[in-house]
Amino acid sequence: GKTHLLHAIGNFLAVRFPAMSVCFMDTDQFVNDLVAALRHQKMDDFRNRYGSPDVLLMDNVEFFKGKEKSQEEFLHIFNLLHGAGRQIVVTGNCPPSELKPFDPRIRSRFEWGLTAHINPPDVETRVAILQKKAELRRVALPLDVAYHLASRATANVRELEGLLNYVAVRASMEGVPLSL
Repeated sequence: GKTHLLHAIGNFLAVRFPAMSVCFMDTDQFVNDLVAALRHQKMDDFRNRYGSPDVLLMDNVEFFKGKEKSQEEFLHIFNLLHGAGRQIVVTGNCPPSELKPFDPRIRSRFEWGLTAHINPPDVETRVAILQKKAELRRVALPLDVAYHLASRATANVRELEGLLNYVAVRASMEGVPLSL
């Protein structure tokens, strides 16, 4: 969900505004790059990389929890980009107010922007996702099986894909069509 939306934003910008520089990354990558920059004394390169794009897309900001130096550097980058009128899009698994322990300055900056909660897909949407995944994999997926799988996998789309993969492989190994 969240990661797909960030990719959609990046893809839209690449098509609509090809001259725009977009930086997409997971928070873990930011932290790893920061550690490497500190170790090799290349903080200027680090700040130039993250402080220069027109749009920064960062996934899973909750992974900054407990990483004070990373939060401090991210705050610096955020302020630099915001001050230059650049766009910043972040995703996380909770609203900014629930990011604890977290630097309150970062939480308040996240609250400046638009916060959107993404609900898990309903059963009909999960069935449609399964049908599309099955079509792409050329798997004959009866509707009753799709509904059964969709009723069992409620957490996320990865769980749905895992169930579809499991039953498709099992049916293939047994040489039988998918059925309840």
